Amino acid sequence: MGLDRVPEVRTLREKVQRLVGKGDAPGWSQHLSRHWMQEDPERAGTLYVDGMCGVYYGKKTKLPKRYVAREKLCLRGVTDYWINDALGQPFFVISKTVTAGLLQELRQEIVPR
Repeated sequence: MGLDRVPEVRTLREKVQRLVGKGDAPGWSQHLSRHWMQEDPERAGTLYVDGMCGVYYGKKTKLPKRYVAREKLCLRGVTDYWINDALGQPFFVISKTVTAGLLQELRQEIVPR
């Protein structure tokens, strides 16, 4: 980001806002992912998909319950599917409140994208 030390949060937000432009974070992320994939097509040929369950502890919305292995309980939350290259560089993330499972998401969301 062109900074030699850790910036204040306000400064960091301003810098990120300038990088993103007019609030089009998904578009910026997509552009960055395409750049990474074109930079090294061989590395982008094999992608790693990791599904992670994020537990929601709030009370403002009623999300569906799902099994969370680290808690050994069924808790409310969302599932994030992170798509990374071989070095762990993230290409994109898909967040879902209700999922039919990883294979279904691969077919419907991840491969077309």
